[in-house]
Amino acid sequence: MPVRSLALWLVALGCSPPLADTPLAAAAARGDVTTVRRLLSAGARPAERTSFGLPPLTIAARSGHAEVVRALLAAGADPEQLDEPPTRERWTPLMNAAHAGQTEVVEILLAAGADAGYETSSGQRAETLTEEDAIRRLLEAR
Repeated sequence: MPVRSLALWLVALGCSPPLADTPLAAAAARGDVTTVRRLLSAGARPAERTSFGLPPLTIAARSGHAEVVRALLAAGADPEQLDEPPTRERWTPLMNAAHAGQTEVVEILLAAGADAGYETSSGQRAETLTEEDAIRRLLEAR
């Protein structure tokens, strides 16, 4: 069974998805900026998605690991890279950070050029995904 199919099957059974199954994604999930920098220096690709379709930047953004977000952006991570989870529409790192209430990360991504106006086919935007007024104001100002 392919990894992606297995992931879908496990999610359908109520298990948590395998969010960090690459070394860079695992370090991003832990907020381990030293290991993230070491892996990037050794050639890890900041755009490589996990088997669940999540790039390291998305994982760090929604977890609120601001220093990891900065390190990934400095290494060339795309602030507009869409995730590809099989369980919902594709979101940007900004949408993930806004949804998780990560104000500092939202500010970092906006400064890096993330598009606050990106909209999914069903009309979701970062602004509509957050419950935080401070984040909503940041996004509306763009």
